[in-house]
Amino acid sequence: MDDYMKELLTTFREESTEIFEQLDANLLLLEKDMNNKDLLNSVFRAMHTLKGSANMMGFGNTGKLAHAFEDLLDGMRSNRINASDDMANLFFDVSDCLKELLDSELSGKKPDNNYESYINELKDMMERENQPAPEAELIKPNGESRNHEEHSKEKEKDKEKEDENTLRVDWEQLNNLMDLVDELFMGKAKFNRLVVEIFKENPEDRTALSLVEMSRNLDKLTSQIQERVMALRRVPLENELGKFNRVIRDLSREYGKDVELKVSCNGTEIDRQIWDQVYYVLMNLMDSSVSSSIGDDRGAINIKSSYVGSDLILDIADDGSGFPPEGEERFTSSAEILRELRGKMEIQKNGEEGFGCRLKLPLNSSKLRVLLVGFQNAYFALPVSAIEEIVKIKKEDIVPVGGARIIPYKDTVIPLMSLGKLSSDSLEPEAIFDNNVITVLVITEGDEKIAVAVEEILCEDEILIKKLEDPNISARFIQGVTVLGDGRVIIILDPRAFL
Repeated sequence: MDDYMKELLTTFREESTEIFEQLDANLLLLEKDMNNKDLLNSVFRAMHTLKGSANMMGFGNTGKLAHAFEDLLDGMRSNRINASDDMANLFFDVSDCLKELLDSELSGKKPDNNYESYINELKDMMERENQPAPEAELIKPNGESRNHEEHSKEKEKDKEKEDENTLRVDWEQLNNLMDLVDELFMGKAKFNRLVVEIFKENPEDRTALSLVEMSRNLDKLTSQIQERVMALRRVPLENELGKFNRVIRDLSREYGKDVELKVSCNGTEIDRQIWDQVYYVLMNLMDSSVSSSIGDDRGAINIKSSYVGSDLILDIADDGSGFPPEGEERFTSSAEILRELRGKMEIQKNGEEGFGCRLKLPLNSSKLRVLLVGFQNAYFALPVSAIEEIVKIKKEDIVPVGGARIIPYKDTVIPLMSLGKLSSDSLEPEAIFDNNVITVLVITEGDEKIAVAVEEILCEDEILIKKLEDPNISARFIQGVTVLGDGRVIIILDPRAFL
């Protein structure tokens, strides 16, 4: 396949994905008003576009099914075919069949579904519901039918104008750009470290002062570039959550219930990479809610999103008993996905009987503000958001309990451990407790707290996270790694693993 055909195929994939997303949204609305001309016209245009594009790319089976669907829709929008109660379910089934059929043709496989049966069913429905168009529709060019047509054309023009201001960017190219920005970020850190060394040696030198000013400008410019690129990866959360309306409809049919999804996002956005993984978590929660929590025939699931500090919060609740209090144990795979994302699932009391679910997610998947600390020959980074306080304790404040240690903290006691236990480079991890004064980090997660003894506090910094596992450290403690300006690779610890 030459480059031109590859480009055409990529564009076709992107356009067909958008067509199916909009198709689901329009079918959900059309199901409630099968005679809505605007919706019928929108679905008709979607099928017309899909038919033409599929045939042009050589995907004839997809083109045939889209054509049959288009013919039925054309009859409905021109009042030649009556809308019936069983049409909505057929439309959704045909939509799903089209997705599967196109996937098969794109991968060069034989279709798994019997798409021809849907073509026959669409044709049978056209014959069953066929009726002559009302005379008034045919002779009144300025009537309601004409108004619908003009309104649809105006909407189409608005859409074309919007498309003119939109540039399609391949997701892989965007990720490659982000990788380059990350390299720029690390290069800037190395440059800054070099500038600091030069300035320390020659604080009065004009060249050194110029380099300091250049370093400051480079910091500002690099941060702006990074933020702009990261903004390109963010998508409106309301749009993404809206896609779950189709999921809720299908689950409602499966479990014999009538469940509505209510979303309130207030303009919040989510990193696309994070969303692709959170989608699976939400699927599990929706299934649990519809199948088990909502006991009555009717109910609603409410999702609200907001920013809290450096986190994106999703609050999910329903009209039923909600989610099981042992949420992380019940949704093990979901909890693991969130852990990988540096997020968390919390089950909270919702009303007198029910339990809601709160998802805490990072705003981006690559940047993190950390505290750099040292212990003997090893250096680590811990997220600043997890550190409640840095305190000095005296040796006599440590209380041994069995094989562990505790210390008084505020109005309670908390466990104490040595950071050296995490590294094989630490020859005597417990030796730190022989010091008269010990520096500890109080790490907190929800209501849990633990004190971690460290030998050295280096600095606070904003770093880029890279995935890498060190065989010398238990993988459950690792959140990732980062490269400092001097080239050192630093382990980023997951503070929840301490608790």
